[in-house]
Amino acid sequence: MEPVVAQTPRHDFLRSLHELLQPATYLEIGVQTGRSLAQAGRRTYSVGVDPAPVIGVPIVGPNIIYRQTSDAFFAGPRSAQHAPYDLAFIDGMHLVEYCLRDFMGVERHARPDGRTVAVFDDVLPYSAGIAGRTPLPGDWAGDCWKIHDVLAEYRPDLTLVVVDVAPTGALVVLGLDPASTVLSEAYEQIVLNYAREFTIPLGDFLGEWPRVTPAVALELVRAHLNITEA
Repeated sequence: MEPVVAQTPRHDFLRSLHELLQPATYLEIGVQTGRSLAQAGRRTYSVGVDPAPVIGVPIVGPNIIYRQTSDAFFAGPRSAQHAPYDLAFIDGMHLVEYCLRDFMGVERHARPDGRTVAVFDDVLPYSAGIAGRTPLPGDWAGDCWKIHDVLAEYRPDLTLVVVDVAPTGALVVLGLDPASTVLSEAYEQIVLNYAREFTIPLGDFLGEWPRVTPAVALELVRAHLNITEA
């Protein structure tokens, strides 16, 4: 199986998601140069978390960037200070256990009405070479792709939408429940099962997941949240 080459960049999809949701609060794990943070609108209060950001673009809306790891952020009072979050983009350390901890942190600070939307980057690696656990320069996706199966196995109550965006896909998660303790209680077992190298053909796991275009993903989010046309 040859991986499908997505045409829509992830930043374009993220910007469209912001335009649809008009979030009051936005949380981003892994700011890097600030390109994804810059997709937020002028009325959105953006909270970025990155131990070593190198901001290279203007951020137009109100924002604050915490120069620390996501583990430290969620362990301290700052994470709750800006909660609940309407939208979260998880693009931190590209290892499944970090993705899981970041999602657990986001969900603890999600809206109680279930309207928080979480997005993972790097769930559709375009080659096996960038899909392993050893960090690489360039488009290293790591094993973030495993978070789809983790959530599907342990949290079937969540809605998972795999979106075909460049360069390495995205996963939209709907139905977050800040009262859920399923993942925290199963954390050690999940890490034991998933935080290791898997020797499987790339197509074997990519082919199992239905994926949608960004336009379809936006309509699914709209329908899930019952957002009417402006």
